[in-house]
Amino acid sequence: MELKGLNNLSKAVQYSLVLTLELDFNSKEEKLFNECTDSLVKMDPKGYCLNEIVKVSPFPLWTN
Repeated sequence: MELKGLNNLSKAVQYSLVLTLELDFNSKEEKLFNECTDSLVKMDPKGYCLNEIVKVSPFPLWTN
């Protein structure tokens, strides 16, 4: 904490509250992204797999 310039208690508490808020925001953002992706997969699983997932590249050793 000393490296970040947080020598007194009030600054340390403020810093920890901001970090907690940021973690909460990131969690909600990830949940929203997952729900959106899940809904796209449920609507058209085959289309999602064909369009969104990276296709396997044919490697010369595998095709011989």
